[in-house]
Amino acid sequence: MNIKQVLQSYNHKVLKAMAAVSSVTVNSQRKAAHVKTLARTLYNKEAVERALPQLSARERRALDLLITFGGSSTSQRLKQALKREALIEDHPKSQDSYGYSYAVEGDPYRHDSPYFEDVAIRLTCLGLIISEGNSNPYSSVIGFAPGIQLVIPPQVMPHLPEVTFKENTAVPPIDIKAEASARIFQRDLYLYWSFVRDHEVGLTQQDYLFKRDLKKINETLLVGGNMGKGMGEKKNPRLHFIRLLLQEMDLLKVRPSRSVVNAIQVSNFWALRLWLA
Repeated sequence: MNIKQVLQSYNHKVLKAMAAVSSVTVNSQRKAAHVKTLARTLYNKEAVERALPQLSARERRALDLLITFGGSSTSQRLKQALKREALIEDHPKSQDSYGYSYAVEGDPYRHDSPYFEDVAIRLTCLGLIISEGNSNPYSSVIGFAPGIQLVIPPQVMPHLPEVTFKENTAVPPIDIKAEASARIFQRDLYLYWSFVRDHEVGLTQQDYLFKRDLKKINETLLVGGNMGKGMGEKKNPRLHFIRLLLQEMDLLKVRPSRSVVNAIQVSNFWALRLWLA
């Protein structure tokens, strides 16, 4: 993993917070200097050993769960796992008075917070995880809100202790998403488009997404489909409809020569607010 490239995708304010939380001295206010210094100072054995004692039990559990997930998980999956263990609660700013969901920015200086957003940004600032995929459609760089995907860098994973307590899956998820919600569907449109923007997604000869790609996309959505054995796009009409709708809106484009689906960059579409009568 190219850590410098990852850090370059972050907002400059996030990099400054990382330096402050990790007690890293950067001899310049420039973003490039922060990227270079943080890449050199964090993401190694010594940095991990400094960071682990600073974690609260709640933050440590979040990191442990991410380890059990193989070092990578969607933010949504990790959040739900922590909620099942009653370790976090919904952030009061996650919805407005109309019930519209937002990507909430976390506070890296709030230790042992009950909010997932704070936990995620603290782990990020301590150099234990990184965000992939921007969850905020209003920004071109990753800010203080958790990314679509949370990943333990391969430079960090070998230095983390083995986890003995696995995920508790006995209790069903607390959040139940209404599939008919227009706001949630709009959010899933963005999450789907965002995944395709950041990853290469291929089509079969029957013009369906490869199941491996569809499964990864499904993990990012608020309302996912059934990705059990033999369940592809053909048997998931909602997932199929989302792709076809994005293509019809010219937000996705199929490249026939390579059977690849590409996201079309748009400047203002995702900034449009959903208005309901």
